[in-house]
Amino acid sequence: MRLFKDKMNYNDFEKGKTIFVGVDPAAQNIIYSVISNLLQEGWTKEDFSFFTSETEGYVNDSTVSFVKRISFSEQNIEEIFSQSNPSLIFLGTSLVNAEAVWVSKANAKGIKTISFVDHWVNFGKRFLVKDQYCFPTEIWVLNEEAKQQAIQEGLPAEKIKMVRNPYYRFIENYRPEISRTTFYERLGVEKNKTIVFISDPVRDNLPDIGFDEFSTVSVILEKLSELQQENDPVKYNFLIKLHPRCKREKYQEIIKCYQSESIVIKEIGDVDAKMMNYFSDYVIGMFSNMIIEALLMKKKVLRVEINQKTELFKFDEIKCKLVTESIQLKNELYNFLKYD
Repeated sequence: MRLFKDKMNYNDFEKGKTIFVGVDPAAQNIIYSVISNLLQEGWTKEDFSFFTSETEGYVNDSTVSFVKRISFSEQNIEEIFSQSNPSLIFLGTSLVNAEAVWVSKANAKGIKTISFVDHWVNFGKRFLVKDQYCFPTEIWVLNEEAKQQAIQEGLPAEKIKMVRNPYYRFIENYRPEISRTTFYERLGVEKNKTIVFISDPVRDNLPDIGFDEFSTVSVILEKLSELQQENDPVKYNFLIKLHPRCKREKYQEIIKCYQSESIVIKEIGDVDAKMMNYFSDYVIGMFSNMIIEALLMKKKVLRVEINQKTELFKFDEIKCKLVTESIQLKNELYNFLKYD
C-alpha cells in the first residue's frame, strides 16, 4: 500500500485511467497536491486528465496547461468515459454542485469515484443531482467533526473516510519565489503593516447564519477606525482578498466610508492566495479555507463572525481566536494588532 505523508492511499490511482474533476479553488488545490505526489512518483501529464467547468471552474495559472475547461454535460462526460475508459474519478466538491453529474454517470458505468469534501458546510447539497442524492464510492472528509456532521446530514457512514487534506502539507512547506518588496510593488501598495481580510460569498450561499461578508468587513473597519482615532495611528494596508467568484468593486461603498490616510483599503482579486497569506502581517476572516492556510503558515489570525448562529469552522489542528460579539471586537482588535 503506497501511503504519502498526508495518509492518502494512492493504490487506486492508475496511470492512464485516472480522471480528476474540480471546480472550487479549495477542491482544485487538493487535486493539484495529489497530482504533485503522483508526478513525483514518475507519472507524466499524459497519465491523467483533469477537468473543470467552462462556466464555474477556477484554474490556477501555474497548472492551467493540464487543466481542461469543458461543459459538464452528460453527453460530454459519456464521451470522455468512452474515450479514456477510466478506472477512477477523483473529485472535489462544491456548493454549486457541479461535480455531482460526474458521480452519477460514473456510478451508472460502475466506475469507482472518490469525492473529497474540503470543509464542514452543506455536506448533503454537494451530492444532489436533480433533487436526488447521488453518492460516490467513497467520501473523504477532514476529521471526526466532519464525519459526524456528514452522517447527520444523511451521508452514508460506510462510505466516509477521514483523510488529512494533502494540500496542508504543501502549505506548511510553502515559500514564495518572489520577495515581499516585489509582491507589494505588484499590488501597487506601500509596504506598510498589512491586514488581509479573507472574503467569502456568504450572502449568496449561507444567508441565515447571522452574519455575512458585508456586515463582517463593515464592523471590522468601523472598530479599526475607532482604534486609529483613539491611539497613535499606525498606517495599515487593509487588503480584501476576494473569492475567485466575486466581482471587483464588491465593497466599494464600504471602502468609501473608511478609506483614510492611515487605513489604505484595497480589493485584491487575481492574486495568489498563498502569497497573500505569506506576506501578510495579520489575517482576519470568517471560515474560509484560507484561514486554515494562514494558521498552517503560523500567521497571526483572528476570526470574526458577529452574531454567529452556528460554528461552521471545525479545523482542529491549531486553535484560532473567534469574536462573535460586536462589543468585544474593538478590544480584541487592539490586542491582536498590539497597539502601544
